[in-house]
Amino acid sequence: MIVRKSLGCAPPRLQRMLLRLQKYDFSLKYIPGKDLIVPDMLSRAPIKINTNNEVENDIECFVNMVIRNTSMSDRNLEQITEETSKDDTLQTLTRLIIDGWPDGKNEVPKEVFEYWNFRDELSNVNGIILKGEKIINPTSMRKNMLNKLHEGHLGIEKTRKLARDSIFWPGINAQITDFISKCSVYLESRRSNTKEPMAESETPELPWMTVGTDIFIGTITIT
Repeated sequence: MIVRKSLGCAPPRLQRMLLRLQKYDFSLKYIPGKDLIVPDMLSRAPIKINTNNEVENDIECFVNMVIRNTSMSDRNLEQITEETSKDDTLQTLTRLIIDGWPDGKNEVPKEVFEYWNFRDELSNVNGIILKGEKIINPTSMRKNMLNKLHEGHLGIEKTRKLARDSIFWPGINAQITDFISKCSVYLESRRSNTKEPMAESETPELPWMTVGTDIFIGTITIT
């Protein structure tokens, strides 16, 4: 349930709603749609009123702010939008985000099956799919993105942390590990920083033949 997750995990459009609800103390209970007879009827016969677009405009501004605060340039964002429109898997995912997910996991199309567990965190903003505040990169751009993440030949954990700040796709951590493990520069650097082996001394023949001590300032008197 999205209200139980942290604010940062919610899609940008729901973050605004959650912020507005923070001043209220309420309990949320799930009721299947088939049992919502009266509300369901009323939703099919809405009253036409003049709505105020102020809230919708605020939400749109907030969503755009999330996009602009990413480390992506306008050119990269345009490319992501274009490649997302060509990606069959992400287009299927977009339709599910807009039209709604099926009730059961077994009804989800195979190509987007791996998105099921975090479906409540997904949103589509101007043709770009977000998981929380992170951009989901289309398949055609993922190899290039791995190259950019590893430009400084960082280690696996640092590269993962860099990725977590702005981008996501299923299996990204495993792909980062595999990509870096094949980088010759990283492997050479890692080998040069290996720990020195433990220096072993010969076993003394009698007690007190060899004495070891920590380094400290002072004098030792042996009697």
